[in-house]
Amino acid sequence: MGKKATKIFVATSGMEKFFQKEKIQITGNPVRESITTNIITQKEAINFFGLDENKKTVLSVGGSLGAQSINEAISKHIHLFAENDLQLIWQTGKPYAKAAKDIVAEKKISGLMILLCKWNMRMLQPI
Repeated sequence: MGKKATKIFVATSGMEKFFQKEKIQITGNPVRESITTNIITQKEAINFFGLDENKKTVLSVGGSLGAQSINEAISKHIHLFAENDLQLIWQTGKPYAKAAKDIVAEKKISGLMILLCKWNMRMLQPI
């Protein structure tokens, strides 16, 4: 498909190995205006998600075909979050939500705050 396209829009640089350099237009990832104009403070977000403000938080958001490998990697190494005193907001996507809940319940890792979330067209919401 890239051979016939006159322009190829990509999120990041380094795509020359896949497409002809003169066809590439770096545009970044599209983001909803409501996200870029949001005025929620860090403290409000910490309170909304029930996080510990003294810990670092990892946000995992996968999409499309990459979501499965991200979810599997987190599942396999979830103990590392507790070992490194991290909190995790894990947006799994609908297909993996039950498996993630089961993994979190099964592991029972002491001191690990994991918040499973779904996307509701406007924001992440805890499930």
